[in-house]
Amino acid sequence: MTFTVASTNHDAVKQICDVYVPSGSLVLDCTYGKGMFWKFEHQLNLVTLDKYLPAQIKGDFCALPFQNRVFDAVVFDPPYYSGGGKPQQNDWFIRKEDVMVRDLYLKGLMECSRVTKNKGIIIVKCSDGCPYDAMLPWILGLKIGTYKDVVIRINLGLRNFRTPGKIHKLKTCHSYFIVLQNINHQRKLK
Repeated sequence: MTFTVASTNHDAVKQICDVYVPSGSLVLDCTYGKGMFWKFEHQLNLVTLDKYLPAQIKGDFCALPFQNRVFDAVVFDPPYYSGGGKPQQNDWFIRKEDVMVRDLYLKGLMECSRVTKNKGIIIVKCSDGCPYDAMLPWILGLKIGTYKDVVIRINLGLRNFRTPGKIHKLKTCHSYFIVLQNINHQRKLK
């Protein structure tokens, strides 16, 4: 099992792409958002999709508007949890609202697998809201790909931020990028 540490999301994605996604690859970011993963120089053919924010294609990661087996790599960063407050470490699969998030992960991951070429790379981001030790076995249980790597993004140290009249400390936080190689070529495709 490999663990790599990065200080920003785009550093993490760059490290993953440097190792697993060759230059010239066709890459889909199906949860593009504000494009924060792509703040680095790359030679990838990037296709961006988002349901709400500006992207090349307006669409839903639960129903990707692409043919089967098109992309060399897919990046997937879905919502971590719904509702207010952060779930407890072991609550992710139990709380009712998080079952809805788990359903989004399931639908999104199945679509990512469908549009990724056989032996292509699927990069799944999750955070403390979806703990790695719960997510990895669950994702591997879906049998969409073989585990290749995990990259951990860590905010080093505490940083100050200011609201009127107060200075607050941000705790060190982290995210996980799980790297899978798509092998689900035997699953019946729509």
